[in-house]
Amino acid sequence: MAGGFRVPGLPNPPPGDDRPRSSPMPNGPGGMEEEEEIELSLRDYYDIILRYRRIVVLVSSFCFISAIGLHFFLPKKFNATAKLVNSESVASSRNPLFSAMMPKSGVDLNTLIEVGRSTRVLTRSMDEVHLEMKNFEEQGFKTSREEQMLLDKLDIDFIRNSIQMVADSGTEDVILLRTQLKSSPHLSAAVSNAVAKALLDSLTESRKSQYNKQLEQIEEALQNNDQEILKIENELKLLLDPGEGISLSNTDERISRLIDMTEQRLNDAILEKEQVTDQIQALRVKFGVQDVPMDQVVWQDTSSGLFQTLRTLRFQREELLTRYRPENPSIRKLNDKIRSLELTLRPEEGDERIFIEVDRFAMSEVSQLLQLQSKSKAMEKKVEFIRGELEAHSEKLLESPMEQKRVRELNQKLSLLEKIYLDYHRSQHKTKMLLLATNSVFEIMELAVPSEHSTSPGLVKFAAIGLTLGLGMGCALAFVLNNWDNTLKSTIDVKRNFKIPALGAVPRWEEDEKYIDEMMPDASIAEVYGVLRNNVRFSNFSHPEKRLLICSPLQNEGKSITAINLGLSFALEGAAVCLISADLRRPFSHTRFRRKEDMRKTKGIVEYLLNKVEMEDVLFESNFGNFHFIPTCARAANPAKLLKGERFKLLLDEAEKRFDVVIIDSPAILPVVDASIIAPLMRGTLFVASANQTSVPAITEAISRLDHVGSPIMGICLNKIRDLRMELFYGSGKSYYDHAYKT
Repeated sequence: MAGGFRVPGLPNPPPGDDRPRSSPMPNGPGGMEEEEEIELSLRDYYDIILRYRRIVVLVSSFCFISAIGLHFFLPKKFNATAKLVNSESVASSRNPLFSAMMPKSGVDLNTLIEVGRSTRVLTRSMDEVHLEMKNFEEQGFKTSREEQMLLDKLDIDFIRNSIQMVADSGTEDVILLRTQLKSSPHLSAAVSNAVAKALLDSLTESRKSQYNKQLEQIEEALQNNDQEILKIENELKLLLDPGEGISLSNTDERISRLIDMTEQRLNDAILEKEQVTDQIQALRVKFGVQDVPMDQVVWQDTSSGLFQTLRTLRFQREELLTRYRPENPSIRKLNDKIRSLELTLRPEEGDERIFIEVDRFAMSEVSQLLQLQSKSKAMEKKVEFIRGELEAHSEKLLESPMEQKRVRELNQKLSLLEKIYLDYHRSQHKTKMLLLATNSVFEIMELAVPSEHSTSPGLVKFAAIGLTLGLGMGCALAFVLNNWDNTLKSTIDVKRNFKIPALGAVPRWEEDEKYIDEMMPDASIAEVYGVLRNNVRFSNFSHPEKRLLICSPLQNEGKSITAINLGLSFALEGAAVCLISADLRRPFSHTRFRRKEDMRKTKGIVEYLLNKVEMEDVLFESNFGNFHFIPTCARAANPAKLLKGERFKLLLDEAEKRFDVVIIDSPAILPVVDASIIAPLMRGTLFVASANQTSVPAITEAISRLDHVGSPIMGICLNKIRDLRMELFYGSGKSYYDHAYKT
């Protein structure tokens, strides 16, 4: 990066110091573009699941096995359903005339369900449960021991808690009585059937009680009617007594007989008119025009010639459409004819009349309906005419003396009471017949049968639920562990937490393959560090490889191995490389790269800084071409003082003149101050952090320290990555690096 970022609160760099520098920048407003944020989040989810895949697989397997175990060890649930149906509603739906003539029963299903859950019904159902269980045994069903134990403990609360009564979702005229019990298929069916029968018995008794009350009311009304008739007969007897009563004239007797005959004719005409009205209403219900005035109904015979012609034209149009397009002139001509006929047969806009289409078989009923309407109008005129005659005869009779009028009034009242008496007798007889044959409005539509198949989820459902739940819990646990762990896990975490580029991603190498081999330049380790080498060389800093500091926040994060392999990568390319081991507190002699003739040398950078030897005495040539190194060999007593001295600066200047690449392996930043002393003298600083080991706060503090002293921070190399495939999304990533890392 050419320009750096400052952490709020850190001191400003020294005046005139324009070297590039960097600092940690938390992800936030202005930190990253919104598109990059989304991309990183989606990839982060994938990385988290891959990183904790063992935990996800372990939790998923545990839930999967547990679900299968629950399927085998949990008791199975059995459902049994009995159905009740409203018989009156079924009869009315099958017969429209019955629906039009008979009143609705008005049964409230919610009230009926409350009755079914009442103590009286449930108490009666307990005896029925035992009878149902005996019936099942007689039919050959074998009950289990658990069912017998539940049957012995049977009580009202058990039935109330196990039974469920609901109205059918498809129709309000059906009630479902469901029972669900564990390991009890026969007892479930027995409870459903017992409650259904007890509920029907209770409804039957309730209806019989209503008929008994109605019968008592009719008998009381009959007694009152008998008393009224007896009273009128006694009064007539006194009035018509030959000794003390009155006698009617021949004219009055004739008028009285005429009035009686006229009243009989009027009653017959009214009865006939009511019969005709009932027939008309039944036919209107059948045709669906019971609420429409008949003068607004227009009957259309579909068997007439116009309809036949219309059907023929439509058939011809459909046949032509199979061969030609709708724009064909013949089809257009047919469309015009069809439209003209439809306008003739269909009502015009604004016409309030209703057009009813009927076939030739229904036209006879339409004719009957029209005849009955004419007959009804004639009967109305006849009734009015007879009423007029009755009024005229009554007016003539009013001209008779008061006694005669009283006799006629009593005779009329007596005739009326006798008719009422006959009506009461009919009602009494009808009520007694209903009482003898009465049943509940509801009837059992279907009894419950013991089921051999449980309603509990099957093995596949249990397995699917367990696997789904396990995957969800495993992923959730992975996200919790990821949020709990504040270490760097991938280069995405570097981009998210710091405004510093991730220059390299290095896997966890095998112990015997962790250094680049000159004889194998195409090995996977050479390719990985080759990427890091190019990223360092082509960064925005001016020749950072001339003085490149390799450091890490804490110890044991792989900075020394990274420094060696990066130097070997430059040397493999042909550059002259010098690796300076500046960790004066932990000697590192680099015996792996020494030649045989240099094995006994014991002088290193500490002796050089103490001015005991010269650079040529501590500069070793390795058995790897173009690669030189200056080891530590001995522990320094005061490392900070030596690194601040002029000898160390002189060593850096001399190495920069003689070599193309100078790499300094420094101590850890946080434990000691050595790296902060060396960093201002560098052209570039490369952080080495260990994946799943180095925490974000540690890197933040280390970067802040280096930024405080004006160190040019190039980027971060993430080391010891468990799975390099998470960093490489190209086809050869898996097979090419399979042997190079530990999972």
